[in-house]
Amino acid sequence: EDEIYRKEDSRRAKTNSKRSRFRYFLIGLSRLLERQGMLNVEALPNARVPILKFKAQDGLDFAFDCDLCINNALACINTNLLFTYTMLDKRVRPLIMCVKYWVKQRQIHNAFRGYLSSYTYSLMVI
Repeated sequence: EDEIYRKEDSRRAKTNSKRSRFRYFLIGLSRLLERQGMLNVEALPNARVPILKFKAQDGLDFAFDCDLCINNALACINTNLLFTYTMLDKRVRPLIMCVKYWVKQRQIHNAFRGYLSSYTYSLMVI
């Protein structure tokens, strides 16, 4: 029985150490993005899916919101799915952008605040 507890404690220590290293990595990456001129950089290392939120400028006085996640293969699959839908019908992308703009203006777009995610609104449009 003691052996089981020791193994469990060892596993938890490794998991906590890995999470701690990842948090430091995410915070370090956020500092790098700030030095590179990104705006409103916010690291969310304790979120269900840890992300970096920031605004990127395109050089033409336009800034767009970005969410950067690491080690999330599902996000890549979801992005590919949305891209495929936009290629099937040229009306899909502008309609999604209109809905996302509408949602953002009403501030009902943050999953971590209890609202639906941007991805969910995109799926609802489709």
